[in-house]
Amino acid sequence: MKVVLPLTELKIRNLKPKDRRYKIFDGGMSGLYLETLPSGTKSWRIQHGSKKNECRHSLGHWPDVSLKEARDLAADFRKRLKEPPPDIDKEDVTIAGLCGEWKAQFYPSMARATVIKRDMFFDRHILPRIGHVPVNSVTPAMIYSVVLKPLEDERLMETAHRVKSSLSQLFPPVQLETARLPEPEPELA
Repeated sequence: MKVVLPLTELKIRNLKPKDRRYKIFDGGMSGLYLETLPSGTKSWRIQHGSKKNECRHSLGHWPDVSLKEARDLAADFRKRLKEPPPDIDKEDVTIAGLCGEWKAQFYPSMARATVIKRDMFFDRHILPRIGHVPVNSVTPAMIYSVVLKPLEDERLMETAHRVKSSLSQLFPPVQLETARLPEPEPELA
């Protein structure tokens, strides 16, 4: 088994860009790594989940987020992942309420750019259409017909996929699995 040594500020400072992006894992925190882009940008990320269902979250750019801050953010993120999900069995919890609880739980550990993009999908495409609906009455057919199908009809396939990804943060994947979308077509030049 390969031993991964904890990162140091000196080692991070001396990382040079390569032709392709690459990751340097921090042995001091499980799942935390620094991704270095060919442009020289260094971004903190944390990965979790199984190899089959791996998720990555951005924690910010180095040096804006120091090594210590990245470790603290990663520890906080892992702690919140272990917390039970918001109680959605209540009759009066709406999609908007669930979304607000989810944002309060996860936004503090996300990079600002990720928060802005996620807010755009929630505020433009999800909340205006189904924000008032009680959570326990939402069905995959409703999600598809009310939220995803209008985007598909406008040929906004990539947006539809990103909106579905945002919805998957609120609902278990099983609940979304029948709300299928065709694969996005590549952009024609």
